[in-house]
Amino acid sequence: MAEQPHKILHLVGADNGSSDHDRFNRWYSDHIFQLMKFPGLRGATRYRRVFPHANMPEYLCLYEFDSLQAFQAYDGGQAFLDAEKDKAAGGVLPRLRLQYERIGRWSR
Repeated sequence: MAEQPHKILHLVGADNGSSDHDRFNRWYSDHIFQLMKFPGLRGATRYRRVFPHANMPEYLCLYEFDSLQAFQAYDGGQAFLDAEKDKAAGGVLPRLRLQYERIGRWSR
């Protein structure tokens, strides 16, 4: 059976609050590892902004969920709460938090 694309994307945008990008990226990798303990979270992908833009976060992470119910169970759940505790230690400045539902998909 073909793998089904995930239906809910949770987008998190953040800036690095320090000049230490290595520390920030190490913290974020550990953070995602903690979040992946939640069974409803299917995957996560991180991106870094290519061109400067004052109104948009420097980093973006896309978290993939199979359903809105899976996201709602995750949001505020123990894995989420445990992973959120030390954002300041990683120099993380949250700027964006949005959820989107897939309505179409095209590929080659």
